[in-house]
Amino acid sequence: MIKKGIILLGTIMFACSSPDNDKKQLELIKSIDSFNEDTFFSKVSDILSGENGLYFIDQNQAVIFQTDFDLNYQRQFGQPGRGPSEISSPLNGYIDNSGLYIYDSGNAKIIKFNPHEPENTPPIDLSFKYFDIGQFIVEDGQVIFNSRRNTENPIIVHDFAINEATKMFGSPADKSLNVPKRHIEKMRDNLLTIYAENLPVIEEYNNEGDLVNKYDFSELKIYSDLLAVDNMSGLQIKGAVQPLTVYKNVIWESKLIDEKLYLLSLSKKSETEVKSNSIVVLDCSNNTIKYSHTLELPQKGWYSRFEVLPTNKIVAFDEVNGTLDLFEMTN
Repeated sequence: MIKKGIILLGTIMFACSSPDNDKKQLELIKSIDSFNEDTFFSKVSDILSGENGLYFIDQNQAVIFQTDFDLNYQRQFGQPGRGPSEISSPLNGYIDNSGLYIYDSGNAKIIKFNPHEPENTPPIDLSFKYFDIGQFIVEDGQVIFNSRRNTENPIIVHDFAINEATKMFGSPADKSLNVPKRHIEKMRDNLLTIYAENLPVIEEYNNEGDLVNKYDFSELKIYSDLLAVDNMSGLQIKGAVQPLTVYKNVIWESKLIDEKLYLLSLSKKSETEVKSNSIVVLDCSNNTIKYSHTLELPQKGWYSRFEVLPTNKIVAFDEVNGTLDLFEMTN
């Protein structure tokens, strides 16, 4: 049973600086703007890594592309539309041994594919009724996700079998942040929820819904420098500064892999230019979370989606140039 009471057992602050020698470069080894002359991707809204390769969710075309770990095209699946086994505007995904789950924001549902079955195998349309969710986790017939609209109980556990939200918990969104949580990860037996904009905070909940740790890394130099600039940017209107959303520092996506939490950080100058685009790496071993290092992404456009591969590489989608870029992590 999920408790609604919140117990704060401790608050852990990150180190207040990130020296330049903590920054590591990524070496670009491959960049593509399509898989072949007949197969083009449009807007990649999520990238997932499975046993047999990579899966790219194309939001605009409402299809999923499958490649190997070197971005060599294998196949595509998914049918655009409004029908029971069709998808419209897919945003996020989750993959495990049982299949590939896609959150279809256009139809407010989750649909399950089995990539190991023949291409003509229809997907399973799972019951769902929520719009505007963040990242999600599928576990034991349930989907666990952050609701960006419900700030009183931001974590919702939805049971597919009975078609209703059976549990809701989590502390209300911090009003000083003025934004609810967006990302969610499973760390051992606990859940991590991550605020998205301007003041990155991670909260850790146990299975009973109790808040057991809160990690505030806003004092990390990589963020404090960006926020100092953000606070000065905006439009001057009759003595009041109106902030511009394009200047916000945003945690765009998170990935928890092998006890390392990767956070894609983005701060934009305009719709096509960035001030900073990097991946902050946090160490989640030893039952705590600590800053490790930062991976610097090229600033030729801006990267909105990424995945860490088992081959010590990272693939990321450049939203401006419309390319999938494959990087090698260097020491």
